[in-house]
Amino acid sequence: MVHVLLPIKDQVLAKSRLSGVLARDERRSLNQAMVEDVLTVITTHPDIEAVTLLSKDPAAKLLADVYETDWFDERRADAKNLNDALGAACAYVAANSAINILILHGDLPFLQGADIDALIEQSRQSKSDVVIGPDAADNGTNALLISAASRPALRFGLNSFARHYESAAEKELSVAVVRRPGIANDIDRAEDLIELFAARNQTKCGRRTAQFLSRPDVVERLQQLADSKIGTTPEASAAANE
Repeated sequence: MVHVLLPIKDQVLAKSRLSGVLARDERRSLNQAMVEDVLTVITTHPDIEAVTLLSKDPAAKLLADVYETDWFDERRADAKNLNDALGAACAYVAANSAINILILHGDLPFLQGADIDALIEQSRQSKSDVVIGPDAADNGTNALLISAASRPALRFGLNSFARHYESAAEKELSVAVVRRPGIANDIDRAEDLIELFAARNQTKCGRRTAQFLSRPDVVERLQQLADSKIGTTPEASAAANE
């Protein structure tokens, strides 16, 4: 069984890189919608025994209550950065009998139960100590499945995919990689948002995220961006007009 750690950034600061496209309250609403879609997937998955939200944002405690998860207040760790906070949270859940820990980002609106299946099955079949789910560019780490007993040093941030490989090698841990759209496609840039907007009517997009993207004011603005083809692929521009 797996214990999920879901770090949640302060909602006021969330998705600041989208500030040229969405207003602050819209970015906050989008971020919460994506987090709730991820929570819906992981709290209903049969192989996930527990979920802990990691955040210093008091709003995360409200989410934890709604979804009946645990909340680890980041301020308890007195951490200087995300990796330190995650390390403290890993120690916390390991002390509470967690065997395997899945660190998962909350901005994965295409995440499905099958993506979680793939991570767990890869770990079982390959008997790997570490399973990495990279982003679409093989730069960041959107999912990291590790053993609670022999976890590598956490190195989220720039080039974390390669750095997690290095971290595992330092402890002589075996590594496997799972590449799936539901794990790889996070939302950080305007281009990502336009791609997501194009898929808003597809069942692969989480329900709450799709609802946000269907707001008339958001539709009008993102449709204009899609029509201008700024930061979009031809497929995304065509899909946005469907």
